[in-house]
Amino acid sequence: MHKYFNEFFDVAVVKSYDVWAVGYAYTRNDLNFKTLIEHWNGTSWSIVPSPNQPGTIANELRCVVASGSTTLWSVGTFNSQVKGNPGLSTLTEHITQG
Repeated sequence: MHKYFNEFFDVAVVKSYDVWAVGYAYTRNDLNFKTLIEHWNGTSWSIVPSPNQPGTIANELRCVVASGSTTLWSVGTFNSQVKGNPGLSTLTEHITQG
């Protein structure tokens, strides 16, 4: 069985050498879904650090919009599974690079 997996839900293309993908990463060690942002620079993909809501078990990004080559907006969901929490909540992230 795989120890981890990633899933992407959306891609934003600024130029052929400036592509962003968002989704989530899962590892059995963490037992959590964490936000995942990757960037294509025309040669290779790299993981871009992205925040997660503290105290949550699931964070995922579902949609991304790039406004220029250094600014991203992404939306998704997070789930804290805390008593009294309705479950899924909206997650909005603004990432700047460069």
